[in-house]
Amino acid sequence: MLEELITDINNFSEKQVDHDIVTQEKTYFSIYNNKIAQPFHKFWFNIPNTKFFRNYNDYSVLYFALNNKSSSVLKLIGFIKKLSEHLKNLFEKTFDSIQVDLPWKEYESYPYLLSFYTNQDIIFTDSDKNILTLDKLDTAQSYSLLFEIKNVKLHKIELDDITSYKLKYNLNILMIQQEPQLNLKSFLLSKINKQPEQSIQNQNLTSNTNSRPQLPFLSQLSNVVLKSESDNKTDSNDKPKSTSNGPKKLIDLNEILEIKSRLIKVNLESEKNTDNDDNKSGKNATLENTLIEQKNQLKKVKTKEKSLLKHLKKQSKKKKKQSKSIEEDLEKELELENQLANQLDNELELELENELTNELNQENQSIDKKNKKEKKVKKDKKDKKEKKNKEKNVEKESDDLEKELEMFG
Repeated sequence: MLEELITDINNFSEKQVDHDIVTQEKTYFSIYNNKIAQPFHKFWFNIPNTKFFRNYNDYSVLYFALNNKSSSVLKLIGFIKKLSEHLKNLFEKTFDSIQVDLPWKEYESYPYLLSFYTNQDIIFTDSDKNILTLDKLDTAQSYSLLFEIKNVKLHKIELDDITSYKLKYNLNILMIQQEPQLNLKSFLLSKINKQPEQSIQNQNLTSNTNSRPQLPFLSQLSNVVLKSESDNKTDSNDKPKSTSNGPKKLIDLNEILEIKSRLIKVNLESEKNTDNDDNKSGKNATLENTLIEQKNQLKKVKTKEKSLLKHLKKQSKKKKKQSKSIEEDLEKELELENQLANQLDNELELELENELTNELNQENQSIDKKNKKEKKVKKDKKDKKEKKNKEKNVEKESDDLEKELEMFG
């Protein structure tokens, strides 16, 4: 079931990418892999044989080294580059001058370094599937990673009245599994122990060959009268025919074997007649020689081991120097990114403050207008009321005058 959720990095298709609506009001955009049966499923990737490089900000960001010469890693890098090109073409329709920042640092003669974000749901286990904490990560161990593209973030950059944009991946680690440890000590010891055994066997073989009786039958053959071709064609008296050029010598195999067997018997009899003390001294001498040779072989093995250790130490020092320079470069890049982030945050805060002040001013203006209208309405009402009162007073006065006139008749 889990394998079905992992992205197939062998084939990339633009149609498999679903995404949020691209608008200028948003900063974070999620992308989904619609080749997976589940909806809204993000792009999951699996990388084996990585090395932990360093952490940042109390394990909130982890850096892992990838072998950029591995075929699986090259396929993953190619897949993400094609995805980045597709996202660039997609966002160019809304944003001018946009670039996609790849989530790794590329080097010619050094592994690629890939950065990941972590959260509380991350699973970290050893090779026996025991749960570990992130502080147990070791730079000497190899790990398999399962991670996802959480989203892409849009950064706005303004320099010298020129506005540009940059998309950055937010990679989130889902699971880290430690791969089985290599026991280098036992491996080297097994190699070292095998070499003396082989040298001892070779010495025994050479000593055995040297202890065999040396058969001088080749020197004896020179004194043997060899038959010529004419001997095969003898007369009835079996006398060889002489020629002016002398007899032509040919080796008869049967005669050689017969001579060899006689010589072996002679050597065996002579060996039986030799003194036992001489045999013991010879055996002791050969044994002493073999022991000295074995000791010399062991010294050679030790010197080889020392030279190998020196070579490994030199390589480790060289790698440490390279890692220090890379760490310094990463720290500088992180400082620059933090400066850019702070600059962007400050700009966003200023924009928000300006927007808030404008909104407040507009609200105050609308309130002032409303107050003015209300005051005007109140004044109009007051004027109307005063006018009515005046009219009533005038009518009352007119009525009073009419009544007085009627009284004076």
